[in-house]
Amino acid sequence: MARKPQRSVEAAIIENIGPVSIQELLAMPEDRWGMLRDRITDRHNGKDGLSARCMWCNHPVYIKTSRIEDNIYPLFAHYSGSNPEECPWYHGPNIKPDDARAAQYKGQQESKFHRLMCERIAEIVALDKRYLRHKVDNYLPPTNNPHGRYPDVYVEWDEIGPFVVEFQMSNTFQTEISARCKHYEDEGIPLLWILFGIDTIGTIQQSFCDVIRRHRGNAFILDDAAITASQEQQTLVLSCFLDNGNGLDQPKLIRFDQLTIPTSKLPFYEDRIVPP
Repeated sequence: MARKPQRSVEAAIIENIGPVSIQELLAMPEDRWGMLRDRITDRHNGKDGLSARCMWCNHPVYIKTSRIEDNIYPLFAHYSGSNPEECPWYHGPNIKPDDARAAQYKGQQESKFHRLMCERIAEIVALDKRYLRHKVDNYLPPTNNPHGRYPDVYVEWDEIGPFVVEFQMSNTFQTEISARCKHYEDEGIPLLWILFGIDTIGTIQQSFCDVIRRHRGNAFILDDAAITASQEQQTLVLSCFLDNGNGLDQPKLIRFDQLTIPTSKLPFYEDRIVPP
């Protein structure tokens, strides 16, 4: 059966920028439209960012991505729940994040492997002599937000303070990435995303691209080399792949305490993103 063609939003009005056509969006460098994608999603989650609205119906839109062979293209799309049936550019409802996660893990919100890897990370952080305590998938009450979250791994180190680690092994929604990033920024707690299953020499899936961009072009992976180095150095060591604009450089083994922690609370080893 032939795939039903989908309509696309032809233009949007972006706050502080003005009208942006789909042609202008497609012509932007990936860093540029990627940063817009992040900021639009942050605003949708109630944080600082940019609003974007469909020029036809004035409903909120975001920047989604479409992959054709090895190329990724940005497109405007209406948010799930807006359902502007009267808009000729409306592409239909989106799947909800919880439903997508349940489908991935056969009705569960977390896979067994994900849990085991979080516990492995917890074992590694406990090797550090500065280690004080940790929690795996436990509720962390808020200090500057209306609600708390359940970080994959929450750890406290003497002289360094708290850290949150999120172990990402599957596709996730940009709204969820934004929500976690902005939550811990508001809480003043560094958030370190560790990726699993990333194709470091091929085409990287979009959710990983979103995480890497927020880490200023740094991809952090806990592979065999990083685990061995962590055991030898008695602290958390990660393989850091740096974005070179055409892919990822060969990895460097980086201790977590070598990372720069910016105001966004998303650590990086080298800033590989050119400001828009």
